[in-house]
Amino acid sequence: MNILLKIIKGVCRYMTYYFQRERNIEDSVNSDSIVKFNIPITISETTTQTSSEDFNYNEDGSIEILRSGIYTISWFISQMTGLSTGGQAFALKKFNYDEQVQDWEIMVGSSNHVKIASSFGFGTVDISEEEIETYEKVKIALFNITDKDAKLTNCPNAKAGILIFGNDLLSLEKRLSDLYEQLYCIEQFLQLSNVSEAWSPTIELSGTGVAVISSGYTFNFWGIGALNHQQTLNSMTTYYLINNNQYEKLDLYQGEATIGTLWVETPFGETYSLPIRFDNTGVYFTPYVQLANLPVGTTFKFTQSLILVDPDGGILTS
Repeated sequence: MNILLKIIKGVCRYMTYYFQRERNIEDSVNSDSIVKFNIPITISETTTQTSSEDFNYNEDGSIEILRSGIYTISWFISQMTGLSTGGQAFALKKFNYDEQVQDWEIMVGSSNHVKIASSFGFGTVDISEEEIETYEKVKIALFNITDKDAKLTNCPNAKAGILIFGNDLLSLEKRLSDLYEQLYCIEQFLQLSNVSEAWSPTIELSGTGVAVISSGYTFNFWGIGALNHQQTLNSMTTYYLINNNQYEKLDLYQGEATIGTLWVETPFGETYSLPIRFDNTGVYFTPYVQLANLPVGTTFKFTQSLILVDPDGGILTS
């Protein structure tokens, strides 16, 4: 269970992206200029605060998002005063890389009619895989959109801050789907049954038989043993290596017979290949030519997987 929790936490963490910076610069933010955040706080997928696989912070204050996903962005600005007549106004913009545009476009803004106050804002940006594949990044920035400069507070604490938090839900869904497949394989492995052996009910095949091991609904059959006497097998005669009385789960087999290959090998190196059939009556073969005087030690080898489903929905074991 602890391993499972670690796997799930690892998957979820990998698909979560976060970025946080603050500003302690006292200089004014010019009209139609980007608010710079010079103090790194935290960033995902990085061993330092300057190198990341998820984000890139540029000297001009713009932020590049390098992965697709849905991002929530929050910010605050502590303004001392402003020269604009309308108070404070800031906007989160996204750069349009289209060849016919190549410019910043407003996504969402915030405003405050009080010049000496903090202004808060938030927004959401949905970045598609196509955008990342085409442009390798999506660039955003926070702008002062008033017609005058904005003077920020002279308090020693942070004067502005931005927080970006995102999840790639599509990739997360795919990874969880992959995780469930792995868990299913683990479950099947844990339910792997003991090996069952049954010896041929056919006198002519005395000494030979079939072994079975199951994993979930999949049952694996293979030939075991060797003839304990010399024997001739007649053409067009059916011989059973195992029947459904010996292995009752064969009654659950659905559909036409499955045909595999049976290899008959004598101790002297002579080999024959024959079709072998599997259905709800058992495992059997019918030689199309006579196999005369097969010596002691002759083996009948095959491997075959069958799907045997309990109609009540339970997991069978051999």
